[in-house]
Amino acid sequence: MEINEIKALISLLDDPDPEVQVHIRDRIVQEGRWMIPFLNEQIESQQDDLEASLLIQDIVRDIQVKGLGEELRNWIASEEKDLITGATIIARYEYPDLEETEVREFISRIRQDVWLELNENLTAFEQIKVLNIVFFDEYGFSGNKEEYHHTENSFINKVIENRSGNPLLISMLYMSVALQLEIPIRGVNLPNHFLVAYMDENGIGKEVDGKDEEIMFYINPFSRGAILHRAEIDSFLQHLDLKPEPKFYQACTSEDMIRRMLNNLIHAYRKNGEITKAEELSRFLPSIPAE
Repeated sequence: MEINEIKALISLLDDPDPEVQVHIRDRIVQEGRWMIPFLNEQIESQQDDLEASLLIQDIVRDIQVKGLGEELRNWIASEEKDLITGATIIARYEYPDLEETEVREFISRIRQDVWLELNENLTAFEQIKVLNIVFFDEYGFSGNKEEYHHTENSFINKVIENRSGNPLLISMLYMSVALQLEIPIRGVNLPNHFLVAYMDENGIGKEVDGKDEEIMFYINPFSRGAILHRAEIDSFLQHLDLKPEPKFYQACTSEDMIRRMLNNLIHAYRKNGEITKAEELSRFLPSIPAE
């Protein structure tokens, strides 16, 4: 489509016929993100016309949400299902200009600082101790207990900026650093909480834990990397009056984590009275396989 055709199409949004407006709006949204610069240019030229500007801003928003849905479906279809990619896609819901490279570069810096303190003779517990010192003491990450349900706790760029977040996002960053160092950590999708597990690669898990042979121990990144065992999870579930289920103790998938991230955001938006945003994100859920 030529530039003149694009501008002519956008100008038709001023058509007095509502049916024409709807048709043009749908056509622009269907064209996708490459239309956004032209729409922003139109907003700049119509600053004195608030109604027209708001209409175009809504169209830009529709394009962005549609694009996120497509990105998320592509992520689900990918073999890697990389967590950082998935978390960045979700964060673009509020921060559309966020670049994944910004997030990856930050994680790589933490990884480098941890790597400098590691050596091949360290035990699993000693590895985690080093990771905890760098992640929590040197970089200052902590669980956000005061504003637990704030939406910023679920956006990876804001968690990096604020150095605090909810259990899922803190665990996700912690796990991403560990995996870059080949420390075998996976997420554990508990009710009302999220942990990570140090996976057994040497066949000694049964000796350490007694029941979950694939897991040596659990880690609570929301509480500065505290080490936990199955008994603590048993007590936690008992406190919630929940019957223990195998999935509460086992490593979860990347899809589980992204689905939970969306559900956390939907809950936070509803709690804040931002129903439209909650409904927009709810439309993404069917594309993510449930556990």
